[in-house]
Amino acid sequence: MARRVLERESELAAITRAAQVARAGHGSLVLVSGEAGIGKSTLVESMRSRLPGDIRVLIGRCDDLSTPRVLGPIAELAAGFGPRLAALATEGTDRPRLLDALHTELRARGARTVLVVEDVHWADDVTLDVLGYLLPRLAATPTLLVLTFRDVGLPRRHRLRLLLGLAAGLDACTRLPLQPLSAAAVRDLCAGSGLDHTDVVAVTGGNPFFVHSVLEHDGPGELPPTVLDAVRARVARLDDDVVTVLEQLSVVPGTVQRMLFRTLFHEAGHALVTAEQHGLLLVTPDTVTFRHELTRRAVLEALPRARRAELHQRALAALENLGSDDLALLVNHASGAGDAVAVARHGPAAARQAAQRGAHREAAAHYQRVLAHRDRFGAAEVAALLDESALESYLVGDNERRAVADQHDAVGVRRSLGEPVALARSLRWLSRMSSWAGDSDVARAAASECLSLAERSGDPTLLALATSNDVQVAMTWGGASATVEAAGRAVDLARTAGGADVISHALNNLGCLTWSRDKAKARVLLDEAALVAEAAGEVEHACRALCNLLFWCLDDHDLLGARAALGRGLGMAEGSEHVAFAMWFSIGEGFIELAAGHWEGAARQASRALDAVDPIRCHALVLLSIVDVRTGRQGDHVAPAWALARKLDWPPLAASAALVVAEEAWLRSDPATVREVARTAYDRAVTDDNRVAQPIAAFWLSTAGVQVDPGSSDDPFALLARGGWQAAADRFGAAGYPYERGLALLHSSRPSVIAAALADLESLGAWPAAALARRRLRGLGVADVPRGARPTTRANVAGLTDRQLDVLTFVAEGSTNPEIAERLVLSVRTVDNHVAAAMAKLGAATRQEAVEVARARGWHSGVVRRT
Repeated sequence: MARRVLERESELAAITRAAQVARAGHGSLVLVSGEAGIGKSTLVESMRSRLPGDIRVLIGRCDDLSTPRVLGPIAELAAGFGPRLAALATEGTDRPRLLDALHTELRARGARTVLVVEDVHWADDVTLDVLGYLLPRLAATPTLLVLTFRDVGLPRRHRLRLLLGLAAGLDACTRLPLQPLSAAAVRDLCAGSGLDHTDVVAVTGGNPFFVHSVLEHDGPGELPPTVLDAVRARVARLDDDVVTVLEQLSVVPGTVQRMLFRTLFHEAGHALVTAEQHGLLLVTPDTVTFRHELTRRAVLEALPRARRAELHQRALAALENLGSDDLALLVNHASGAGDAVAVARHGPAAARQAAQRGAHREAAAHYQRVLAHRDRFGAAEVAALLDESALESYLVGDNERRAVADQHDAVGVRRSLGEPVALARSLRWLSRMSSWAGDSDVARAAASECLSLAERSGDPTLLALATSNDVQVAMTWGGASATVEAAGRAVDLARTAGGADVISHALNNLGCLTWSRDKAKARVLLDEAALVAEAAGEVEHACRALCNLLFWCLDDHDLLGARAALGRGLGMAEGSEHVAFAMWFSIGEGFIELAAGHWEGAARQASRALDAVDPIRCHALVLLSIVDVRTGRQGDHVAPAWALARKLDWPPLAASAALVVAEEAWLRSDPATVREVARTAYDRAVTDDNRVAQPIAAFWLSTAGVQVDPGSSDDPFALLARGGWQAAADRFGAAGYPYERGLALLHSSRPSVIAAALADLESLGAWPAAALARRRLRGLGVADVPRGARPTTRANVAGLTDRQLDVLTFVAEGSTNPEIAERLVLSVRTVDNHVAAAMAKLGAATRQEAVEVARARGWHSGVVRRT
């Protein structure tokens, strides 16, 4: 609520000044106007806390009754003056005595009164007469009169307009028309809710009542009951012809062009004017739209399904008669009307148009609508629609496995058509999508058949792609085809056959397979793969190359390279609506947060991918399980991550999950489990030539007294497995991995080194490792081991997360949000949200005030960890 009050700061100041003037004996009038829910009553409540204590505030309210109570608000006000005046107002039969008594009370020496009459648009005629009597007499009294009313929907002949006309002739009259909350205010209110403030603004128009209803209801998806009830109550008062217009318009999302309106309604001018006057519609010479999207949806949801279908059919017919080229709108109405013929007529073009424009979610939805009526198309068109639908579902994450299902169907239809080249291309996508979804058997079989068909096709481009795809599948799931030599042949074929997508695909595979042998060469190959794809507009291939580069850099403890790949790839994926890769990049960003010991940031990024396909979800679970293990949280992610990893049997993922289990067992001093799990991971890593997992597994085995070959790499875990804890700690420290540095120092036998590790681990909130450090110190005979801070006492100032403190550090240095985003390799929107959340937690109105409040509470920007 704090920001909501701040948005009205100028209005509050105006009322306070008017009250101060009235206090000195120069009364005045303040008119507070605005639509329903705009915050008029909230402003009045906020005003009370701003006024001096010797000013009495009396409030009377008008009620929304079919027949208003005569002098209802005046009776409420009069009760504050005493029983005599209250009786006169309640009886209401002797108006002259009432007016005289009221005027006498207001002129009394030392009265100093603020009179508030709320919702004057519902006032009875007698109340309006009393107010009309008071207006010209206010100047000679120490009284401020505040009237609140709705100016939207006020009938032209309403008696309140006469009162407002009288007010216009007063010298001491202040008008305060309230505006919707700004986008910044809504953003602050949304801080910590997980909602995108732009979505909230879009559906509420910044109306405070709607905004708070949405926030209390956890989002703008399902309509809050408060909104439904409020809108339906307003609509219920309207004439049938107005309701008919509102119902018809409710099935048309967004803005309705006046030409379409005229086609739907030949004679509806009166109804349109009435709906506009009641604040339900916004009307311009060219368009008609609902004032608030929530209002449209509330009207729509009140309609019986049969009525909705009828209205959709009318809208569809009108658009087709007008020759509309708005394909998405045509499909929307065709689908809403249940008109299969119209869906088939407009759907394919709408889907392809959306895909071409990068609106992949919309394209996927269009294809699903169209394929529900696939019997209206020929086999060749069905195969094409299935291929296209599968691709769009894959791009937006395929969390419902529609991509794999549609691609399976496409392959089946193409087999029946006897088109080997087209079948091979469908098989290539089936291989890719099945691999993505975690189905290795289907991925391998489809890749093999695709390659066999390509070798007989005489199409060099198809052969290059099929060869590269076979390498990719084998590289992902293990197999003889995943060799540097095979990947090199695919690159040669691709360069000869041409095609940026195929070249990028092949270079990507070769870069991944080269990494463990020659990192410099691998970086060149992956960077070229990304650049070739970017230049050709092949976003999927560019994202794949940058995603691979990001995770290889993480495996190599190269945070600088990982951040660079993230910075290039995340914006590309989000901007092109490649949701699947955006989730991968989100997990990558989570591992970067993890490296710096920013547990909350890591968990937040991982949580964004929990509803993805199994391989992505498993990575997210592994990340969350690491956070659980290192912070001691009871998150229950370790077992699900390991179970899913074993089910998928993706070698690098299975190794990662197993090694988390080993770390958890080591932290609770369970060497038997460490030996069992780490040995299995080590043997698998050696078999698969996994040079990332091998040194880590060897290290964990060494902690359980088992010495194995960590490999020939100079990985810091290999150094640890060989007993080089100091060299490993130095490497981890230089790389920006404070937790791993602490673990390395724990393997010293010197109490002073372990004590230093303890302090570092505590500063990170790594409580299990800190507890292990204390056990080590006691085992070395240290008698006075510091107890350390309790987890609950180590919360940052005002509950700010590590990332919020990082952002606040740069704010303190004067950096703008785009500059902070660039330095922390985050999106500007993410930085906006961090700044807004920090301001909300600190109760600050500005960025600088947030810094000052934090410093006043003992925060020093110089000690904040930066990524």
